[in-house]
This record gives sequence, C-alpha cells and structure tokens, in this order.
Amino acid sequence: METKTKAADLMIASENLGRAISGSPIAEKYRLCRKNFMNDEEAKNLYSNFMVQQREFQISQQYNPESEIEHQKIVQLQNELLTNKIFKEYIQAQNSFIDHLKEINQSISSNLVFDFASYAKPASRGCCG
Repeated sequence: METKTKAADLMIASENLGRAISGSPIAEKYRLCRKNFMNDEEAKNLYSNFMVQQREFQISQQYNPESEIEHQKIVQLQNELLTNKIFKEYIQAQNSFIDHLKEINQSISSNLVFDFASYAKPASRGCCG
C-alpha cells in the first residue's frame, strides 16, 4: 500500500510541477508570442518561404556547391525573417522558455543523478527498441 501512496504522491507532485511551469510568466509569454506568430500571415509566410528556400539551397549545394547567388538569397530571406517583429519576439520567447525548461531539468537531474529529460523522452525505434 505504501508504494501506491508514494506513486500517487509523485503523480500529484508532477502534476503540480506541470501546472507551475505552465503558469509561469515565461510560459505565458511563449504562448502569447506563439499565438501572435500563428495569427500573423506575413510572419508565417516569411518563415515558410525561408524554410522552402533553405531546403532548396541545401539540395542544390549537393550538385552545385559554388552557388553564391543562392546563398545570398538565403541570407537576405533570413535577415527579413529576423527583422520581423512578431517572428523575433516569438523566437526570443521560445528560447527563453527552452532555457527555463533546461534549468528545471538540471534541478530534477541533480537530485536523480542522471539526465531526467533524456530518460523521459520517447524511445527511438532503432535497431533494438
């Protein structure tokens, strides 16, 4: 019975941690900036266009590694994307939130003496799993 009680207490503690993370100002800012990005057609189009052009550039580099014009086009698109206020705020909020989660993982991991996040992520379907 004691094991079930400890497991239930652990689940309650983890739910409380999840709520605390979700309710933190950093998480709230991330959600707001993500929502703003998702609702801004210009920012989404800039991002989409950049990703398509970057993939095409990477593919073309396999066949024509000397394509400086294409590289300049990617740099220009990246600069446009990074100067878009909505996208910039979203990326900054995302990076802050990720840094916050890393700090939380370090705190949990120091108590467990192993990297909690690496054990908590879904297993890959490699050769043996």
